[in-house]
Amino acid sequence: MQRRIRELAREGTIHRPVRVDVHFDVLETVHQIVERHAASALVFDGHELVGMLTEHDVLTRVVQRGRDPSETATGEVMTVAPLTIDIDETIDGALRAMRDHDVTHLAVCDGFQTVGVIARSDLLEVNARDLAAENQLLHEYIHGPVASVL
Repeated sequence: MQRRIRELAREGTIHRPVRVDVHFDVLETVHQIVERHAASALVFDGHELVGMLTEHDVLTRVVQRGRDPSETATGEVMTVAPLTIDIDETIDGALRAMRDHDVTHLAVCDGFQTVGVIARSDLLEVNARDLAAENQLLHEYIHGPVASVL
C-alpha cells in the first residue's frame, strides 16, 4: 500500500513552513530561511498563499542577475502560485507532480490550511528507507531471520 503525505507529517518529515510577507525584502526572507534551517519560504499576501521562494530562486533571480537582496522584494522574484499538494496524496503522487511541473518543493495543504513544505529529496529518502525495509523483510521471508552477532 502506498504511503500518504499525512503519514510523513506524523513522522516529522514535512517541514513547518517558513512564512513571509510578499513585501519582505529578499535579504529578510533569506535570514528567516537560514534561521529555520529550511530551503524555501512560503510567501503570503495577508492570509493568501501567493508564492514560494526557494534557494534556486534566490540564486537565479537575485544573485545571478546582480540584484541587491536588501532592495528586492520577495514578491518580485518568488515562484508565483506555487504547486500545492493535499496531505492525503500519496508519495508517488507528490513525486509525479514534482516531475510533471519541474519543481523540487511542494506546499502541503490540509483543506484550506497550508501545513508544511515537502522537498523531493525528503520523498526520495523516505522511498529509499521504505524499499530497504521491504527488501529486508523479503530477505528474511526467503532466507529466514538474520542472526545477530554479539
